[in-house]
Amino acid sequence: MGMYREPDPLADLLMREHARVLQCLTRFADGEGAAALAEAREVVQALAEAEVNVLYPAFSLVSPRPETQRLLDDSRGARADQLAALHALAHKRAARVRKVGAVALSDTLQRHAQEHIALLIPVLSSQMPRVRYRSIVSAFTNRYEGALVQRPVARRQRALMSA
Repeated sequence: MGMYREPDPLADLLMREHARVLQCLTRFADGEGAAALAEAREVVQALAEAEVNVLYPAFSLVSPRPETQRLLDDSRGARADQLAALHALAHKRAARVRKVGAVALSDTLQRHAQEHIALLIPVLSSQMPRVRYRSIVSAFTNRYEGALVQRPVARRQRALMSA
């Protein structure tokens, strides 16, 4: 008899938003330009904020294995590296260089997402009571969505102040 396991809402959110960033990178590589990269940057920054403030601290409530702890430690700086790569990509002018940079960043983002979805999130969800895990997922989602909404508002405010 097989075991039914409901889809993990945190994994679903990460898959959906990473697909969104990858789509932005594809649009950028196809010549759309700054708007596509700005959207990707906003999503990555919002994910970074939710990870730093909700997801990574939640691991202090469980006992991950040493290899999982090393992966977690490595993941902590990954979003900053991704944001730096997005910034560098924005300054590439030649179409071929932009495409190569977008592909390299896409690979990095996909690897990071797979590590979270396949390795880190299952550790967290399996070692916590279901109610506590759901509260962490809810807090992560709220933090992510709040950060995503605040970014365009803050950008508009800065534009108004500089005008």
